[in-house]
Amino acid sequence: MSIDNSIVKKISKLSKLKISSDSEDKMAEELNNILNWVESLQEVNTEEIEPLLSVLNEKMPLRDDEVVMDDNQGDILNNAPEKKSGFFVVPKVVEWDMNQFEKLTIKSTIQHLRHKDFSCKELTEFFIKKISNNRKLNCFITETPEHALKMASNSDKKIKNNETRAMEGVPIAMKDLFCTKNVKTTAASKILENFIPFYESTVSKKLWDSGSVMLGKSNLDEFAMGSANTTSFFGNVINPIKGKNNSDLVPGGSSGGSAAAVAAGLCLGATGSDTGGSIRQPASFCGIVGMKPTYGRCSRFGMVAFASSLDQAGTLTK
Repeated sequence: MSIDNSIVKKISKLSKLKISSDSEDKMAEELNNILNWVESLQEVNTEEIEPLLSVLNEKMPLRDDEVVMDDNQGDILNNAPEKKSGFFVVPKVVEWDMNQFEKLTIKSTIQHLRHKDFSCKELTEFFIKKISNNRKLNCFITETPEHALKMASNSDKKIKNNETRAMEGVPIAMKDLFCTKNVKTTAASKILENFIPFYESTVSKKLWDSGSVMLGKSNLDEFAMGSANTTSFFGNVINPIKGKNNSDLVPGGSSGGSAAAVAAGLCLGATGSDTGGSIRQPASFCGIVGMKPTYGRCSRFGMVAFASSLDQAGTLTK
């Protein structure tokens, strides 16, 4: 057997060593010298040579192992970063496949977060990136990535401290009809283009208090007056479901931005409002689930009015 430069390159690749082209010839020569020396040793007659080692006919004494408790065990556990029932808690080694985020529902997300399969921050970063890559759908009037990451970090702390709330770490879209403190609320209108509320709507406050993460304010028909999401001052929303010949379709309205965002996988759920079908109709157009609760079940405080005796907050989900 002889070693040439091609074998040297393979050895270099396997051992993750960089070998210059000038050194390949020299290394091939040295390796061939080693092989020749080994072959010459095999020709030596060793039949009359006594072995250098001999086996001792002695039986090694064995003893039973004794388990001795360390006096410092309590101190060690007390200094552990995380412990449970007298054992160390360590993070899982298996990494979560980010592609599986596409298949998550609100229920499965809550379970995975509680099992610490991934963090709220990782999940939120996934949706922030996906929203950025799908702006052509025009689902959001205002994106709030920094706000979302701050809320996600807080949720991670809550989970770590076993203080998990009902919707802990779940990223959602908030219809831009609900007032959000210090975050622009436009109702998709020109007149409220730069309106920043100093108070929080009851619906949004309850969601934030339950641990939800706000990805942004979703588009809608102006002042919720419409059924195709074509009257927004900030432009039409595009349904992620395509028509014949790949034509664009309307997502329904007035909660079209919320419905399209959920259908496109830009969030796990979204809020909507329903006066005469503005949750149920866009949900049917986008192939998702929309629920209009009984009138009065959810407070209208902080929700920009269309028809106060009919307006009702609700949800859109997968």
